Amino acid sequence: SPADITLDAAFCLAFAGFLRMGEITYTDKQRSEHSFAATKVTRSDVKISSSGDHMTFRLKRSKADKHKEGVQITIAATYDNVCPIAAMTRLFTSNPQAPSAPLFT
Repeated sequence: SPADITLDAAFCLAFAGFLRMGEITYTDKQRSEHSFAATKVTRSDVKISSSGDHMTFRLKRSKADKHKEGVQITIAATYDNVCPIAAMTRLFTSNPQAPSAPLFT
C-alpha cells in the first residue's frame, strides 16, 4: 500500500542516515508555513546516483547543526531488504510528486 511504501522509505532512510525522526517529519502546521521548503526535507533533497549504488540526502536543519548550515549525507546501497536506495526508488516511482513536495506525506 502507499502508506507501507512511505513508512518503509522513511524508516530505511532514518536508519541508514543515522537520522532523528524529527529531522524528517513535520506537523500539519509546519507544512502550511511559508518557510517549509527552506527548513524541512522535500523530494529535491534526495538525489539517487545514476548507478543506483548511493544517494545524497540534504538535511537542511538538525539539532546538532549549531550554525544552521545544513549537511549533505551520502548513503550507500545495501542491496538487502532494508536498502535505503531501493526504498526511496519505490517511493518516488509509486508516488511521483513535485521536487518541492514534502519528502514523506
